[in-house]
Amino acid sequence: MQTDRCYDWATHYAEVRRRINAAVEAANVPIEPEPQPPPPEPEPDLRPPLLAGAPIGRIRDLVEPVLQRHQLTWKDISGRSRRRPIVMARQECMWVMRSAGMSYPLIGRFLRRDHTTVLHGVRQHERTRLTQG
Repeated sequence: MQTDRCYDWATHYAEVRRRINAAVEAANVPIEPEPQPPPPEPEPDLRPPLLAGAPIGRIRDLVEPVLQRHQLTWKDISGRSRRRPIVMARQECMWVMRSAGMSYPLIGRFLRRDHTTVLHGVRQHERTRLTQG
């Protein structure tokens, strides 16, 4: 390499690129593409069997089996009661509606609750389902 200030750097870099390209061609090594990671597995459908794959119907039709099982009315579920049996049934209704694809704010409007209360209720019901088997 020369130390002259008038050195032609463009010519130098062109020569370096030529040498590198010649070395790569001489090696004749095929470049293999990197292996792709496997696609992620689809999440399991955790909705109850009566809702799995079903279109979203009327809200009361979704909740009616829960109300009958707990022997409650829509007024009980959307009311202000904090009694444990009613709260548990309300949380189950929230979970069923969420499983059907409803948003937290929409569920909250139907049950006269804030969307964060609905979020808490869905999570509590999921925990209850896991612990009770």
